[in-house]
Amino acid sequence: MATEIRSTVFTVKDIMSHPNADALEIVNALGWQVVTQKGLHKVGDRCVYIQPDSLIPDVWAERWGVKAYLKGKEHNKVGQIRLRGEPSFGFIVGIPEGDWKDGDNVSDLFAIVKFEPPIRTSCGDAEKDHPLFPKYTDIENLRNFPHIFEAGEEVVATEKLHGTNCRIGYCNSEPMAGSMELRRKRPENEEEWKSNTYWFPFSIPAVRDMIETEGKLHKQFIVFGEVYGAGIQKGYTYDTHSKPGFKVFDIFVDGKYLDCDELDCKCKSYQVEMVPLLYRGPFSLETIKKIADGPTTLGEHIREGTVIRPVKERRCPQVGRLVMKYLGTEYLLSKHPDAKDV
Repeated sequence: MATEIRSTVFTVKDIMSHPNADALEIVNALGWQVVTQKGLHKVGDRCVYIQPDSLIPDVWAERWGVKAYLKGKEHNKVGQIRLRGEPSFGFIVGIPEGDWKDGDNVSDLFAIVKFEPPIRTSCGDAEKDHPLFPKYTDIENLRNFPHIFEAGEEVVATEKLHGTNCRIGYCNSEPMAGSMELRRKRPENEEEWKSNTYWFPFSIPAVRDMIETEGKLHKQFIVFGEVYGAGIQKGYTYDTHSKPGFKVFDIFVDGKYLDCDELDCKCKSYQVEMVPLLYRGPFSLETIKKIADGPTTLGEHIREGTVIRPVKERRCPQVGRLVMKYLGTEYLLSKHPDAKDV
């Protein structure tokens, strides 16, 4: 579920005192919290927010005076940290010259790109793409678009499980499975499905029944879900203990994603498990922030975050199909060993 890197123009609207340090302040940059030197910014200032995982060219890192604080072997990666107990994500710089407005992405101007982890070599089971078997929606970060939902719009927020994205389905009566990026070859022996991460959901009777039944009724029936648990993410066993599990978060039928209620009805009719529901009701950023943190609903591990979508499918100019993610603050800090308190 990819997110583009953004260096976003915004107007400072909210500055708070740091509860544990007189010389520091907290600025809300879009939906991110940034700890800054007291007096460095004031309400009404127009700035650029540089988010975590941005790679900063040396010329700008030195001009902004942040080179010594950047992470990675080349000291060019923006990170996150706790400053006297308060989380701080990325940093803020002055707005560049030009006719910029709030919401503009100026990453290209600064030649800022996204950090990408090293590519893992393929296991050799990659299959060629199929036009009826699309990848899942690229999901943007709600922290970058805190006002993307309409005031009071009814939304559904589900738990973002810490596993691996999987897509399975029938296209023109042919069974298919894949990861987020690659379609995967079908194992010759069905017994091997249980040990193949992306074909594993076919070994679950209820899931297979739904896909085979609906696959006969439609030209294109694709189920998107999360494979999670033992052997999927290190240290995350969830409620499946010694075996992986699979939960559905979306279904695509003949070129159209199902609305939330249609999705729920479809899964319940086949007794197929869905990702845990955390909230349904009027959109509130404060509510989303609260439910993004805490323990997972499936065990004792920390919750990765939440995925938010409108009850009724819709698109918008800024992000296309409207599905957003909000990763929990504690999860963001916990997955970075350099985010210790200072």
